[in-house]
Amino acid sequence: MSPKVVTTSIDFRRSYQLLAFIVAVFSLSSCLKVGKSTRRAATPYNPQGATANPPGSSGQFPVLTQPGDIYGTNFATRFPLHSSANSQVAVMENGEDFLSVRMAMLNQAKKSVLIQTLIWRGNESGWAVAEKLVELHNRGIKVEIIVDPLSSLLPGDQGVLAHMAAMGIPIQGFAPLYGGVLNKIVTGRSDIENLLNDANARYHEKFFVVDHELGDQAYAIIGGTNIGNEYFRMNPEDQDLHWTDKDVVLRGPIIQDIVRSFNDNMVEYAANNISSDGGTITSVLATLQGMIFDKDSNPTIEARISQTVNQSNVLQGLVWHPASMRFIQSRPRRSEKYIFQTYIDMIKNSQEEILIANSYFLPSIEFQNELINAITRGVKVKILTNSKEVTDFPALVTAARVLYKRLLDANPVATSSAEKLLEIYEWSGREREGLYHSKFGVFDRKASIVGSYNIDPRSKNFNSESIVVFESIPATLQIVNEFYRHIAPKYSNNISVQQAAEFRDPSDFIDQIETRFLEKLTPLL
Repeated sequence: MSPKVVTTSIDFRRSYQLLAFIVAVFSLSSCLKVGKSTRRAATPYNPQGATANPPGSSGQFPVLTQPGDIYGTNFATRFPLHSSANSQVAVMENGEDFLSVRMAMLNQAKKSVLIQTLIWRGNESGWAVAEKLVELHNRGIKVEIIVDPLSSLLPGDQGVLAHMAAMGIPIQGFAPLYGGVLNKIVTGRSDIENLLNDANARYHEKFFVVDHELGDQAYAIIGGTNIGNEYFRMNPEDQDLHWTDKDVVLRGPIIQDIVRSFNDNMVEYAANNISSDGGTITSVLATLQGMIFDKDSNPTIEARISQTVNQSNVLQGLVWHPASMRFIQSRPRRSEKYIFQTYIDMIKNSQEEILIANSYFLPSIEFQNELINAITRGVKVKILTNSKEVTDFPALVTAARVLYKRLLDANPVATSSAEKLLEIYEWSGREREGLYHSKFGVFDRKASIVGSYNIDPRSKNFNSESIVVFESIPATLQIVNEFYRHIAPKYSNNISVQQAAEFRDPSDFIDQIETRFLEKLTPLL
């Protein structure tokens, strides 16, 4: 029997700057998973208005009406606005739903399945989805997959992708035994600068589309979820593999916009020659890889997956809301920053409340300024991100904490600490909750952004990303209620001005050096 490969939850999407950290003097300690330290006492919090009626905002969000000039002349044509008369959204609240709904969609697939993901884990959940796709492929249903070439490099991840490729499923961005990575190196990447720049620009989008050819029978999922146990919460006993995320399901003509972007990504991948040949070489390499590495097989997790995916009528159980909506994609490699522009536009036009939940919150100075402008107008702003105790990237939290003081100091002087307009919460991972991987924004409790986009330099300047922005008070209130549950002391710490000051200028000498060092590296994080 070949040796068992143990997978981890390291996110290879940040491969370039992790390499930079290894070269740097303090990189090793920052990139390792931190142990559970003594946590600070949470500030008592009263979730005011968590289930209240939405504020009476009469403001309009241009991206959901008429986009302003900042978007460019082709924006509305490329990403059309879809009316609530023929568009619907359903909000899912946990990872178990994310898997059960995906499998229910696959169970009723008739024509096609299109999947793009950053990461495809070779654990029990990854194999469950893969084996279902092979079954569909063998029945003549078209299955196409895009993965990021550098983000599923663990041997187990390579094994599940190799299995699907050997069965004849085309997978852009992958070739067995790291052939996709080697192809990138040997095809037109002769100088180190271009190679590193290319390695730093990740394909971070997440789509899951079934039967786009069938009109009202088509479904699409968009959000922050990759394929694996941690995203689907299939191992509640392991905090490191029990994450919180956010996906929504869409119906209507917006699905065709997602399909067009998927097809465009397929063309770009093929042009860059970063996929397998799909024939004999792939089959041989996949067979060889299968002989070397076993797949994960934990009976407890497999039983949990079976129970989750065999839920009946899960699609019928979704609560659908009419919504006006727009799909938006950003590819910085093509000088696109549409999603960043959308966030700025939504913040500028909010009048009552802004809620931002983001796994990696390291906003640019422009983003910070718009948040400060918002509280100057009297808008309440609440931000939820990860603490060092649960994040998979502690260095980013250290860099992000430097910014807290500037944001909290912008609160109007006349307000008390319990009434400050801008509040920052860090997810503490209590009750075996792991990484907070959600990426969404809520504006005046009427409009929402959900997708793959992080509020950090990588999503703004390097990674391909996608979101859906929609206006629906009932759907948005579902997300609002979830947000308020998550910032309660049971889950999160409300960062005080004193804590922010210590984060900005640590008293410990080693922490000072690490903070200043990471501050310089912020543009790469």
